[in-house]
Amino acid sequence: MSFLNDLKKQADQLRAGQGVDLAAQQARMQATEQACQMTFKYWVDLCAQLDVLQPLARGRYVFDSKAAFDGCRLTSFRPDIRKRTLNGQQVTDHVALNCDIRTGQAVSLTKDFITDIERLERRLLQGSVQCSPRQVRDPDTNKLIEVCYEFVADMQAGVRLKPDHDAATVQFTIDNLEGLGRWVIAFPAADVNVPLLDELAKWLAGQPNEFARRGKVLELREC
Repeated sequence: MSFLNDLKKQADQLRAGQGVDLAAQQARMQATEQACQMTFKYWVDLCAQLDVLQPLARGRYVFDSKAAFDGCRLTSFRPDIRKRTLNGQQVTDHVALNCDIRTGQAVSLTKDFITDIERLERRLLQGSVQCSPRQVRDPDTNKLIEVCYEFVADMQAGVRLKPDHDAATVQFTIDNLEGLGRWVIAFPAADVNVPLLDELAKWLAGQPNEFARRGKVLELREC
């Protein structure tokens, strides 16, 4: 065998390996896209039903011992899907299902300890509550005396699916479905099917479910 023929053999082997890698990558991308599209179609139908039913959230929404809300109703369900370009192809960037938690209750709180200020502001941020804190300072020393918070306790909740096409996995981020807090739960894209989405729908409908148990919990944060 000539040197050139040896090079041709090595190149052919490399091409074959690259072809296998590309086929596997394409298969992972297709499986992930299928999970995204299935989820979005399911959520479009689910939102139409939940928007009529307006289920009660199971949790208690606590900003402060003087501002806590039970029996909050979820309303204005809306699905969304966004795209991006990956390796020259249009793929899903994320899928979202958002809703509102409207109490209509005006709240006025004053905090003068740093830990209390930080805790309240974390809860406001987690709930996507519109609030412009007002600082009260000593006119002579400029030292912070207290911070005043006035807001309407209307919040947002929802679920966001973020795919990883290279790994063929998806992450669901669940915000404020049973109190102010966040879950991040990962699944193989191939595990996303109607029974799994049904478990998540139960969560959105304020019912017991096994969604978190079926995946890998990456984060659980209560505010």
